[in-house]
Amino acid sequence: MKPPANFFFEEIVGWHKYVKNGIIQETFLQYAGLPFDIGHATILGGPKSENELYGSFQDITKNKLCDLYLIMINNNQTELKWQLRNSMGIKPQGYQWSFSLPIDLTLIRQ
Repeated sequence: MKPPANFFFEEIVGWHKYVKNGIIQETFLQYAGLPFDIGHATILGGPKSENELYGSFQDITKNKLCDLYLIMINNNQTELKWQLRNSMGIKPQGYQWSFSLPIDLTLIRQ
């Protein structure tokens, strides 16, 4: 089913690089700018409320999709809460319940 003409919605699309103690743990930046609808993005989401975004995040090392919550935590829009959670649903045998990245962060605009 095609969306109606002139149908628009906001979404966030992104790629990530995780560096720990100066060492790159994982990166997907080499795919930045490529079509994201065929698996080249690691972050996809949209607005949940005025101050929240909800979406999916690809944990490359664990080879799994998880839920991503981005929550603006102050009125100056300088602090953002980053939360990763395992998505709901039936998981295959051998599912990696842990994460290779931090799951709770406060990001501060410098």
